[in-house]
Amino acid sequence: MIHELRPEEFEKVRLVFYSLDHHLTLNSIIRNLTPARILVDDPVTPKMAFTWFKEKAWLAGDSCNEAFINELRSKLDETYYRLLKNHGATGFRLHCGPPIRKMDIDVLFRDLTLKEWIRYYYDLDASQKTWNVNVPEGYELHLVNEKLLSRTSLENLDDVIDEMQSERLSVTKFLSNSFGFVLMHGGKIVGWCMSEYNSDNRCELGLSTIEGYRRKGLATLTAKATIGHALALGINGIGWHCWAGNEASIATAEKLGFSKRCEYKVYWISL
Repeated sequence: MIHELRPEEFEKVRLVFYSLDHHLTLNSIIRNLTPARILVDDPVTPKMAFTWFKEKAWLAGDSCNEAFINELRSKLDETYYRLLKNHGATGFRLHCGPPIRKMDIDVLFRDLTLKEWIRYYYDLDASQKTWNVNVPEGYELHLVNEKLLSRTSLENLDDVIDEMQSERLSVTKFLSNSFGFVLMHGGKIVGWCMSEYNSDNRCELGLSTIEGYRRKGLATLTAKATIGHALALGINGIGWHCWAGNEASIATAEKLGFSKRCEYKVYWISL
């Protein structure tokens, strides 16, 4: 039987998701900092669990529980898939923790199209160095706050707002729980870096630099500012996820001093 945990019960699945601890989203979900639903095989001592937030989902636990896999297949069609389609999504990213087997995934999503990709996870102890930022002439570095957002004529401000809401439900929740910096040039936002899934003394980073401003060290600059701000707030554990083929992201992470901790398989599942 499938059971849905109440938010106050989420701590029960921490051990189930232990192999996916490099996904800070899960810790944020378990601590009720990120709104989510968790489906399990047993409400008292779960051994298998599935959860999701927006277009990312996680499955972990006892791969021998075929009954749970089969029932979850029907349940997802009623819950998660319907929600995604209602929001215009065409699919989602699935992360699995061992010992989930490929055959379990094939059974669970047997009527859907799957593609496999590889991602890397890097981390950093920000307290091991200082984070001085030298802003080039002609550029401006700004903390993401209400004052910045009030400047509605700024080019690319909408993209920044989209990024703020990529892991928060609203701009207000981002400003209350996360932080970030934008880099401006000539009245235009040309790059940004945001903290994601802030939890305890950890956060992850999401960043972007627009075309025409890449390969100039600007991503490193905005990341340094964000990491330094994190450290000032008592956050020293910084995570970084990127696609295996994203050489620019890998180079930036390594330039900042991040260490590669693992690589993991991701399934893109089309609806």
